[in-house]
Amino acid sequence: TAGLDLKSLNSIVSVRISVLVQSIRNNITSSSSSYKFNGVTITPDLSDRHLRKSFKTTITLRNRAG
Repeated sequence: TAGLDLKSLNSIVSVRISVLVQSIRNNITSSSSSYKFNGVTITPDLSDRHLRKSFKTTITLRNRAG
């Protein structure tokens, strides 16, 4: 993220990681469906029938948390 300085980096105690995976092939689902990623709802084109799954985790950094 822009604007982070060394002091800000030293105060980070956890990291949130989000991953969105998608099927290689299209036409896996019977219809196009919306999905949510990073708090944003995305509505793909009607012809987009990929299967998607999002994963999210938060990791506490060792020796940083009180």
